[in-house]
Amino acid sequence: MAEAVTVRAVGKVFHARHSVVEALDDVTFSVARGEIVALMGANGAGKSTLLDLICGLTTPTSGDVRVFGQAPRDAVLAGRLGAMLQMGGLLPDLTVAETVRLIASFYDRPIDVDEVLRTAGVEDIAGRRIAVCSGGEQQRVKFALALLPGAPLLVLDEPTAGMDWRARSAFWERMRMLTAEGRTLLYSSHYADEVEAVADRVVVLAEGRLVADIGTDEISAAAPTRVVQVDSGPRCTADALRALPGVRSADVDSGRVDLVVDAEHVSELVVHLLSTCGAGNLQVLGPPFFESLDALISQARRTP
Repeated sequence: MAEAVTVRAVGKVFHARHSVVEALDDVTFSVARGEIVALMGANGAGKSTLLDLICGLTTPTSGDVRVFGQAPRDAVLAGRLGAMLQMGGLLPDLTVAETVRLIASFYDRPIDVDEVLRTAGVEDIAGRRIAVCSGGEQQRVKFALALLPGAPLLVLDEPTAGMDWRARSAFWERMRMLTAEGRTLLYSSHYADEVEAVADRVVVLAEGRLVADIGTDEISAAAPTRVVQVDSGPRCTADALRALPGVRSADVDSGRVDLVVDAEHVSELVVHLLSTCGAGNLQVLGPPFFESLDALISQARRTP
């Protein structure tokens, strides 16, 4: 059975009047059916270009892209892919419901419009004109349009951009319901929290090249450091702990010492804290998700 998405050795070059821009260079990865994959990278890394290729809006200069074993454009025409992209706008004079009904009319067998409005969380603004919808509300309308074909694959480019924290939380709650039904999800995001909470895997681009492809639960485990927290005391001062092997930093806050420690020295340090210092209330934590991911990216970029 074909993967939901297969990208093989893909390159994309744009030619301007006086320059050539290599947007993607030899990118290879796949997305299994039912998988949730986050695409990350700085602005200009090539994320939107890659998603445009997967949606059949442009073609690669080199390499190949397949969606359920088909050319992307064929998969879209067959209703197997629904997309929410940054490009393209909404007609300002139509209401939300009129917009969804208009786009639904282009599909042979669209999902019921009322059902889509409820699922996308725009039922309560169905009669509102697009022109007076906020940026976050317009994002939810675009999400509704992506749901119309009932596609098994959803491709979303920064879907929560412009949403406040309540709308973001509600959006991902709806997405969890959809993916629980077996849909495949490929989405780009700059929000580390929603990547950590939602994605099975993270694919990272930097300057058009793939620099990381890793399971979300592996990211913190692969990080080079850990955070060890312990109650401070006469034999457990920050100054004394800074001198121990593998300790990169030690900071005191409200009677607690936070130690940033090389991962390979954590076991040795824990034994020392418990046996020599008589440390109390000891915890070993991974570094913040984004710091772990950033360390992996930096390491990957240094590796030939």
